[in-house]
Amino acid sequence: MGIGHDHTGDRNRHVTVSIGAACGAVRSAADDERLLEAADRALYAAKEDGWKSWRVFEGAEMERVVA
Repeated sequence: MGIGHDHTGDRNRHVTVSIGAACGAVRSAADDERLLEAADRALYAAKEDGWKSWRVFEGAEMERVVA
């Protein structure tokens, strides 16, 4: 879409998005925390790969991030 963004201070003058996702059942506050942590870890894995990327945590033990 080329949405302009003139305040980045670098060569990229358009809005970019990196996405981290995780899914699972939430039956308790601990489940909620684990799911949020998994999504956060996936987001940072996406950011490490550069702009405009996504990652999903897969597996009950959050052992791997998939693209």
